[in-house]
Amino acid sequence: MYVMDRTQSFQDEVLDLQSFLRFRGLNAIDIYDEEEYIRSSFSQWVHRVLENKTTKLLLIDSEQIRPLWNGNLNGCRELQSVQQAITYIGSCVPVSELFNRLFVVRLKAMRPIEEEFIYPGSGRVYVFPTQRERLWKDLMKSTSNQAMQPAEEERN
Repeated sequence: MYVMDRTQSFQDEVLDLQSFLRFRGLNAIDIYDEEEYIRSSFSQWVHRVLENKTTKLLLIDSEQIRPLWNGNLNGCRELQSVQQAITYIGSCVPVSELFNRLFVVRLKAMRPIEEEFIYPGSGRVYVFPTQRERLWKDLMKSTSNQAMQPAEEERN
């Protein structure tokens, strides 16, 4: 069972999580953290990451995100935190671009040990560290299965 040490700083946890994900075969990981926040807006970062076809995971530090896009545009997904008004409604990003992408939102919430995972074909999942191993197994299946889905949708 993989349990992240909650006594570590956020950056240490990120490195720990990156190591775990790479062990699971997710090699391309992009993080919107404090350093990235200084360099670019969240929307610019999302578009840059979506252009990188090898990225499998977006790890978002919720403390760095501000309320962003307010409209409901077709072909986009939403990331929303419980306590902060964190919203991602992509700007003209086709759904097919979001397949095989895993979004991890680190919640600044009443229960800081919770993390929120949103991935293609799923609903919103709140997960505690003890549930993580089972979730990753589901994710590995999900990301391999989703690769074919956009083509199937286009045919229908």
